[in-house]
Order: sequence, then C-alpha cells, then structure tokens
Amino acid sequence: FSQQLALFALGGLRTFAAEMLCVDTTNAWLQQDWPRARQRWQQITTLCPRRANYWARAARDMAKNAVAWVNSSEQYNEHERAVLSKDYLDAAEKFLLEGIANNLQSSMLCLQLGAFDEDLARRTNFTRAAQAYRRAVELLRRGLALGETRCRAELDKLMQALNDDKEWGDFFYLELTTGLRR
Repeated sequence: FSQQLALFALGGLRTFAAEMLCVDTTNAWLQQDWPRARQRWQQITTLCPRRANYWARAARDMAKNAVAWVNSSEQYNEHERAVLSKDYLDAAEKFLLEGIANNLQSSMLCLQLGAFDEDLARRTNFTRAAQAYRRAVELLRRGLALGETRCRAELDKLMQALNDDKEWGDFFYLELTTGLRR
C-alpha cells in the first residue's frame, strides 16, 4: 500500500495519494487509533500542503477527537492522560500553524486557530486568538473586495457569533474592529 502511494506521489498524483490516505485516516478514526490517524494526517499534509481543509481536519481530529478519547479512556492513569492530551493539543496547534504558513490566504484556518486559542477547556491564548480572528476578517474583507459573496456570508456569520457570545464577544469584537480601523 505504501509503495503504491509513493509511486502515485512521484508520478504527480499527490492529491490522489492524499485522498487514499484520507480513507485510511477515516478507518483509524473509526477504530480510535489516534497515533495512526496523526501519522496519516502528517503524510497527507506533506503531500498536499496547499489544501487548507486537510490541515483543519487534522487539527480538529487531534484537538477534539483524540483528546476526548484519551480523557475518557480507562486504559490510562491520570498522569498518562494529561501527557497524551497535551501531546495531541500540541499536534493540533502545529497542524494549524503549519497550515496557515502554507495557506496564507486561508481565513478558515485563521478562524480555527482563533477558536482553538480561546477554548477554555484547553489552554487559552486570547491575544493570539484575537490576532487570528483579525487576520480572518482581513482575509474575508479582501475577498469581499474581489466580489466573493461567500466571504460576505462568512464575515456576517463571524460577526454575529461574536455579537451572540456574551462572555467573550465584546472583547473579540472590540479587538477586531479596533485592529481593522488601523
């Protein structure tokens, strides 16, 4: 299987090879085999670094699914759960940061990084969350200037979510609007 994928990658069929790995990643997800899923996401993002959705899916799998499984698993003691959870959160953060570095125009990845950084159940980095949200809004506004109606819907959705968030919405809304006026 891996030899065939190597031939596909060398033969210019990188996207096809990445999609084949996605099938195996889905199988690993179904079997709760998070080390294999992580390895597959690393291979997929190496093959297709310009596909932002791969980076986003990889980060989500590590930050949400793998961490939730580790925390609910009875096969680990409390210390092992903490170590593994941190490891998967670090992997998720790395997927997001590398994804943004490879896809500088991806508002989706910036939004996901903002959500990752403001999640109180994980470690929080409100300053970076605000910067990520600001970058997402800038990218969406740039898209609006190009006439992309989908960007307008995404921007409206983001601003509505911030208005609806009673706890942190005012903080992020102020940060975003202040940053965008500069």
